[in-house]
Amino acid sequence: MASSSMNTIDEQEIEDFYNDPANRSLLRIPPIVKLSEIFLPLSPDASYQEAVKAKKQASDIYDAVKNGESFEQLVKQYSQAPNKDSEGYLGSYTKEQLSVFLKLDDVNFIFSLEGGDVTPPIRLRDGYYLFKIREKSEGGLMDFKDARENIKSYLIRKKGEDLFQSWLLKVRQSTKIQYVISME
Repeated sequence: MASSSMNTIDEQEIEDFYNDPANRSLLRIPPIVKLSEIFLPLSPDASYQEAVKAKKQASDIYDAVKNGESFEQLVKQYSQAPNKDSEGYLGSYTKEQLSVFLKLDDVNFIFSLEGGDVTPPIRLRDGYYLFKIREKSEGGLMDFKDARENIKSYLIRKKGEDLFQSWLLKVRQSTKIQYVISME
């Protein structure tokens, strides 16, 4: 049974919400990758020779990683990204967030890799990127302990919205608007 006070949500309401299959989509954690990068810039008006040279350098760096050289050391040596001093760390991304910058095929490829893997060079408008998957989480359903406070906040907000809509309906029903038209 729901509590009567707006700011009071009992434990049973939270558990019922968590266990309701209709709410599963609200409790999902998407897959996430933590990425580092090596960035080799290439201006949009670069000549064919410059583009070939940049692609070769990116491929050579990828080969060096595959042959056991440290990605972090290669970041310091070659990357032109501003995050070079933090070992090229970019942050954590969902598929949706990465798809803003990358083609869907590249995003799917990145998410198919495991932690520690490095992508072959990926060409974007501003140059070549090699991404290292620092860490990968598969996502899934939040456990109850982690979801509890989010559910409680959601239910309190929903109660508030429901009370406001109920109040608004009563006010509308009890209000009479009369139009007076001047006949001058």
